[in-house]
Amino acid sequence: MLTLESIPGLAAIAVGLTVFFTLYAIYAPFTAKKRDLIQEEVFGAEEEFVPDDTLGKYVRPILNNFLPQLPINSLGAKRRKKLADLIIKSGNPWKITPEEFVGLQIALAISGFMIGAALGFTGLVPVVPPLLLVVILVAIGFFLPYSIYNTRKENRTKAIQKQLPEALDLLTVTLSSGQTFEPALRNITSQLPEGLLRQEFTRINVELQAGSTLERSLTSFYKNNSSEEAESFSKAVIQTQKLGADVSETLTRQSEYARNNYEARLERMIARLSTTMFIPLIATMLPAFLIIFIVPTLSKLQGYL
Repeated sequence: MLTLESIPGLAAIAVGLTVFFTLYAIYAPFTAKKRDLIQEEVFGAEEEFVPDDTLGKYVRPILNNFLPQLPINSLGAKRRKKLADLIIKSGNPWKITPEEFVGLQIALAISGFMIGAALGFTGLVPVVPPLLLVVILVAIGFFLPYSIYNTRKENRTKAIQKQLPEALDLLTVTLSSGQTFEPALRNITSQLPEGLLRQEFTRINVELQAGSTLERSLTSFYKNNSSEEAESFSKAVIQTQKLGADVSETLTRQSEYARNNYEARLERMIARLSTTMFIPLIATMLPAFLIIFIVPTLSKLQGYL
């Protein structure tokens, strides 16, 4: 039976084992995995990825040493493709592969289990039952990477939707001066405000100067971002270039399309404000109304009793 006297000893053993296995995982050598097509798509086929962040230096060796086979075996082709799509369209802030993503989920779930078990058995959170606390922390640990990457993906989508109409207007004006598409794109990139779209256009310009085709660069642009406007713009320009038509007219239509979509989203958000504000108003106003109307009645009833 767990007693107060045994808690420090158990805590010391847990801390010692955690430190030992962490140091082993970080410094033990591991065999590098062969890069596959999706990993090349995530990191880039032409450059060798060298981790220089905290996660790359310390967390990645832990995943490679302790979870080398489980993530691969647990990933089906369909789920692996979905994770790769999420990783790419989120910008991959942690620079991980789909296998490492699943490994990180499992590692955080195990950490949540250990923390929940420790808090539950020691009684440091008496309000929540120990088993429920373990389940909550395991779920938080497992879904935390997905939540962060999905939020990052949505933020990138919103940034593209907001900045693209203005960029297309500027590109249309530059094309009307007689320039072709690629020089015009290169000229307007430096005039765009700091943000995701400027970074993406800069990457397109670098790829074009390195010898990539416009079709390949624009295809990569919309595949890296889950924006309907970016996909429509890229495909329209590619098709126009193939047909030899006027790009200015295409960009004008794409600018109107992107702006109308953005304004429609703003109108939907404004329409939802009344419903959204109703919830906190009820939560804050209802207790006040209960105090005002019910408490006097209860006081009178108590007087009669």
